[in-house]
Amino acid sequence: MLTGESVPVMKTALPSQSDFYNEKEDVNHTLYCGTVILQARYHGDEYLHAVVIRTGEQFLDSLRSYNIKIRKDAMVYVYILISRLHLYCTCDTYEKLFKSYFIKTVNTISIPEFGIQENNNSEYPVKTTKFIRIYLCDGTSKEVTELKVINVKKLMYVWSDQEQNFIKLVGLDKGLTNSQLHQFNGFTFEEQFMRGIVYGKNEINVPIQNISSLFVLEALNPFYIFQVFTLCVWFAEAYYYYTGAIICMSVFGIVSSVIQTRQNQKSLHDTVNTVDKVTVKRSKGLYEEVPTTHLVPGDIIVIPKHGCTLACDATLLQGNCIVNESMLTGESVPVMKTALPSQSDFYNEKEDVNHTLYCGTVILQARYHGDEYLHAVVIRT
Repeated sequence: MLTGESVPVMKTALPSQSDFYNEKEDVNHTLYCGTVILQARYHGDEYLHAVVIRTGEQFLDSLRSYNIKIRKDAMVYVYILISRLHLYCTCDTYEKLFKSYFIKTVNTISIPEFGIQENNNSEYPVKTTKFIRIYLCDGTSKEVTELKVINVKKLMYVWSDQEQNFIKLVGLDKGLTNSQLHQFNGFTFEEQFMRGIVYGKNEINVPIQNISSLFVLEALNPFYIFQVFTLCVWFAEAYYYYTGAIICMSVFGIVSSVIQTRQNQKSLHDTVNTVDKVTVKRSKGLYEEVPTTHLVPGDIIVIPKHGCTLACDATLLQGNCIVNESMLTGESVPVMKTALPSQSDFYNEKEDVNHTLYCGTVILQARYHGDEYLHAVVIRT
C-alpha cells in the first residue's frame, strides 16, 4: 500500500539502546498505518507489543517525508478520510438501497446575547445567555447556545454529542405531540431573531445565470460542436456562402436559446421569491406584521378572513378554512381544513393531513369563531 511492492517485509523488534529513535534508520522496526500484518511470531507465551508513535494527520506528514508518489499519497489520504468520515460528513440514504457521503466544512453557529434590564432602576442592561430549542429528525430536541453544523443539499445537519454523528435539523413536525403544538404562544422579536440564525430565512433562492455563462453552456452543446467540424469541412471545400449561412443560423439558434433560458429563469425567480406580509402573534399577546421571509418554526401566524397564499407549512390551531391545493395534488376541488385536536398523540403529518396547511396553497376562506383570530403554528419554513 505504501511502496507498491508485493513482497512482504520482515519487521523486527526495536533494540533497547540509548540511541535516539530515527524513523528512516529504524524503518525495519516500524509498523505503518494501513499496512497489513500477515503473521506475528511470539516468544513463548508472551504477547507481542507495539507502542503507538503517531495517529491521525501526523501520519500524512510522515508519508510525504518518504517521497511517495502523488497517486499513492492521494490513495492514503482518501483511506484516512474514510476512516474518519463521521467527523466531517453525513450520509444520505435513498430508498434504503443507496448511500451518498458528502464531505463538508463544519461551521459553528453561536446564539447572540441580548441586554435585558432586571428592573426599572437598572442603569445598564445586563447580558444574559439565551438558549433556543432545536428539533432533530430522530424526534429529539435540545436547548443550545452554540452548535456545529454542515449544509448538504440545502439541508442543515447538527452535530450530536450523544450520537457522535450529524443529525438533520427539522421543524416542529418530528417528536412533538398535538398538545405541545397548542402550547406555542408566539415568540418575542429577540427569540424570532435567534431562531432565524439557525433556521435561516423563509425563502427559496433561485439563481439567475449571467448571459456569458448561458452563452458558453449553449455553445458547448454537442450539436454546435459538430457544426464547428462541418464548417471546417465546407470551408476547406470553398463553399463560402453555405458556410456563412450555417454560421448565421447557428448564432441565431444560440442567441434565441439563451434569451429563452434567461426569461425562464427570471420568471421562476419572480414566482418563487415572492415576499408578502403576515401577521404573527407575540408572546405577550400582541400582534405584529412581519415579512414572510422572517418566519421561523414555532411562530403563530394569523389566517386572514379573506384568505391568502401560504408561505410556509403550518398546522391549524383554531377554526377551519377552505384551501385550494391544486398546486400540490392537481385536484381543483377545494379541501376543508379543521383545527388540530389538543391530544397527547404525536403529530403525524400523514395522519393529520386534514389539519395541515401547506406552503404554496391558497386559502380561499377562513371561518372564525366569534371575534377570535384564526391561528396556525408554523412547523416548517
